[in-house]
Formats: sequence, structure tokens, C-alpha cells
Amino acid sequence: MGKYKGTGILSLRKIIRKHGKTVEENFLNRLSTLEKGIYQNTMAVSWIPDEIAAKVIEEAAETLFPGDKYNIRKIGREQAMTDLNGIYRIFVLCLDIYYMISQAEKLWHLYHDTGAPRAEMIKGVKNARLIVENYPDMLKGIQETISGYIIGTAELVGIRNVQVVTSNESPHTCVWNVSWE
Repeated sequence: MGKYKGTGILSLRKIIRKHGKTVEENFLNRLSTLEKGIYQNTMAVSWIPDEIAAKVIEEAAETLFPGDKYNIRKIGREQAMTDLNGIYRIFVLCLDIYYMISQAEKLWHLYHDTGAPRAEMIKGVKNARLIVENYPDMLKGIQETISGYIIGTAELVGIRNVQVVTSNESPHTCVWNVSWE
């Protein structure tokens, strides 16, 4: 298993806290002592085991969007909105979806310590693929958060009706097929 960068947990903290103290308390009650400690004490430079990061994300998703089959994606989308607004917003407004996708390879290792990413796309064609190889058994919580992050990023650069379909081409390869109108 890989490790997940602490910035994702910091972003999640902002999202949870935005919903108020009662929601945050309900969320914290869903976590084990270990998970709660990691959630509360993680710093931006921390690396968290994927299984703990995925569990924290899944519990946050169920707390904020109970019973919604896309609740983890919604967390990922909210993370993109949180991360890419603020000081980065001015830069994001100047970029297009093709540039954002092309940067996935460079950005991957800032947030994940495992995997070899590559993007496949043709400028002008409204679909792309993000392929991450050498990432054994990527957990659903991580996979779906990335799907949501892709959707949120696309929306921030003005793309609508974004569809993301994931597939595992092997136990060590995950693919995000992205299309838009």
C-alpha cells in the first residue's frame, strides 16, 4: 500500500469544519482512536498510510453525504474546490482542461508516494485517460476521491458535464477515463 500526503487531510478538515461543530463531532465519533489522532494531528508534510486515509475519507463522505453512492467523489470534488480556490484561483482561471490533465503526471508524486502516472489525450478531443501503474490494490476511498478531484478541477476551468469512469486494468493499474461536453 502507498501513502497519502497530509494536505488532503488538511483540506478534508476544512470541509468538515465548514459544516459546523455538530457535524465534526459526528464525524469524529465514526473514527477509531488511531484514525481520529491522525485526522486531528496531520500536518501538510505528513504522509499517511492509504488504508487510514481512505477510511477517514470514507467516514467523512458518509457523514456529509449519507447513503449517496457518489459521496466519496463529492469529497474529492470539494477538496479540489477548497485547494484550487484562494491564491491558486487566478492561475486556474487562465488554464484549460488539457493543461490541467497534462500536469497530473507532475503533481501525482506531491500527493501520493506510490504509482507511475501518465495522461493520454488529444487536444480538441473531449476525453482523456489518467493511468496510474505500479500502485498495488488502490483502495476505493483513494480512487473515488481522485475521481471527484478530477471533476472539481474540470469544473473550475469551466468544463461542465464531466464524467469519470474508473477501471482496474490489473491489480496494479488504475485508469480514470474522463469525458466532457
